[in-house]
Formats: sequence, structure tokens, C-alpha cells
Amino acid sequence: MHSLPSQASLYIHIPFCSTICPFCDFTKLKSNDSLFSSYIDACCQEIITYQHSPSIELVSIFFGGGTPSCLPISYISQLLKTIQATFNCSQIQEITMEINPEDVSLSYLKSLQDLGFTRLSLGVQTFNPDECEFLGRGHTVTQSYQALDHINQFNFNLNIDLMFGLPNSSLKNLEYSLTQALDYNPCHISSYSLTIEPNTPFFKKQVSKASHDTDFMFYSFLIDFLTQQDFYHYEVSSFSKLNYDCIHNKRYWQFDSYIGIGLGAHSFISPYRYHNQTSLNTYIKSPTPAYFLADFQPLSQQDLMSENIIANLRIPSGILFEDYYDRYNIDFEQIFATQISDLSQQNLIKKTATGIQTTKKGLYLLDNVCLSFL
Repeated sequence: MHSLPSQASLYIHIPFCSTICPFCDFTKLKSNDSLFSSYIDACCQEIITYQHSPSIELVSIFFGGGTPSCLPISYISQLLKTIQATFNCSQIQEITMEINPEDVSLSYLKSLQDLGFTRLSLGVQTFNPDECEFLGRGHTVTQSYQALDHINQFNFNLNIDLMFGLPNSSLKNLEYSLTQALDYNPCHISSYSLTIEPNTPFFKKQVSKASHDTDFMFYSFLIDFLTQQDFYHYEVSSFSKLNYDCIHNKRYWQFDSYIGIGLGAHSFISPYRYHNQTSLNTYIKSPTPAYFLADFQPLSQQDLMSENIIANLRIPSGILFEDYYDRYNIDFEQIFATQISDLSQQNLIKKTATGIQTTKKGLYLLDNVCLSFL
């Protein structure tokens, strides 16, 4: 068996949604009470495969989806009990739950608090009723306000998810959504540009998003607006008040170990990357992760480095040359001198005394920047 890390973050994928949004391409299924029990049992079975002596120490736990909040609390509790019996949970710094406005009630929030959740990520997307309807969300703007009123009665660290780049949207709409969100004093905002993914209903209907220029204008506005409100832009789509950045997500971008549990979930234990089955029936029958299969192969040094570059370029702090020397024994600055020069001239990156950092334009055109190094 491959050796397990001493420390990791844990991601639990809950693939069920009460409403399937027309823009979403994540692994998800229509909510179905009859599937909950067998799915959660399979997740618990998978969690137990990581039992080890000494136990892996968890830094953070993140329940994502799908919509984890469509699960009855008893299943969340079952998962946490299995996690606590398998891992060393004494040093956990953060437990996050993605939650949709229509699922928020005072009793559900009280249960989450009692189970030890410290952070909620609320999928608002927009405070403009027309846009909310266009996005096919399972909630109304009124429900978003109600949910936020409820959450503010508790002591959770709150992230609000917002979306920009919708067709026919305007800066005025985006500013309105941001202003409404800030009224509820979130310590974190995540904001994503609408993407039209293949095989989604929006793709089939040939919905087109805002033009590149308009989209970049929205993105620039968003960065400037939130920076003026004392939010720190610490990843492509992530803004936080000081010391409230998402510990869990930062571990992805810093290329630290994480374990993904559930349907289609991804894991990274250097030098291994693997993901679970995406067919529900296959996963339920056999939830053993690929990591524990005898013939499982590690990533090559080149692949590892490429993935490390992509992860680091997502964060404004960027790539530290010394880090690549320590990990891969290479002189990054020398090997990529041409790319660094070209991207600097295009104002996509800037060079510092210790490495390179992605500019605002570079973060927006991140795929192009990453491709230059691959």
C-alpha cells in the first residue's frame, strides 16, 4: 500500500440537488430520499479505508456538492461520526458546509452549529430577481434575504457566492448584488463568471454569456469594489476579510494533500492524484478509492510540476522560485525565462524579488497564462 500523509484536508461530495441549475456541470443528481441512505453508507465505507496508525490529522473538512444542505441532518451527523472515528480531528481549523437559501431554517442552522460547523457558504448568486429566475435557481431573492437573516443569528463565518457575466446584465446590477451582500457582513465573497459548459441546458439552448470585454469590465469592477471594502483578493474568485480566507481551498492552491470522499470526488496525495467513480451505482457497490489499488501509478515529476504551476497561478501570491527548487530541484526562473519575459510584456504577470505573480488581467486570462508554462 502507498504511504498516507500525516496531515490532509477532507472534502465530502454530496451530489444531490433539489433543483438542477441550467449552468451547472458538477457531478450531481436530482434529490432522492431513497438514495441518501445507501450513498452515505458508501461514503462512510470509503472514509474508513483511510484508517491508519497514527491517524491522519485533518486540517479542514468541506461539505460540497451538489447541495449538501438538501441532506437531512442525521446523515451529516453519521458522516461526521465516521470521520471522527477514522481521523485525528483535534487540530481541525475549519468545517464548511455549502448551503442553499431554500434549505436554511433556524433549526437546521442550530444543528450545524451543534455538529461543529464553523463556516457556511451560501449560494445566493444574485440579488436581482430577474437574474435569479434566469439562472433557474431553486430559491427566490426573498428566500436569500430570509436565509441571511437566519444565519446572522448565529456565529458562523459566512461566505456569499455571487455570479457575474450574465447576458444582458449591467455593472449597476452587479454593484447592487455586492451592496446587498455586504449589508449582511459576510467575511468572504466568492464570485464566478457564468460559464456555458457543454451538455448543460444553457449550452443546449445556445445561451451566450457577456462578451469578453464586458466580462473583464465586471471582473475588474468586482476586484476594485471589494478591495475598497477591505476585502483581500487572495485567489481568482475569492475575496476575504483579513484572516478569513478559506483554509480548505487554500490547501488546494498551495498543493497540499487533500482527500475527496464521494461520487466523482478528487484527491491529491503527492505524487498521486485520483478521482472516484462518477456512476452512482458503481460507486455505491465499490467505494474503495483508486489509491488503495495495487497497480495505481504516481504522477510523473513533469505532471506534478505542471499541476503545481496551475494551482499556484490561481493565487495572487503566485509562484515562489525557491519552492520549486526545494520540491523539484529546478531553477524556475532560468527554465521559463522566455515565458516570464513574454507574459510580463503582456501585463499578465509581474516579476518580484522571490517569484512571479499573476496580474488582474492575468487572473482573468488564467488559462492562457497556465498554458504558457505547460
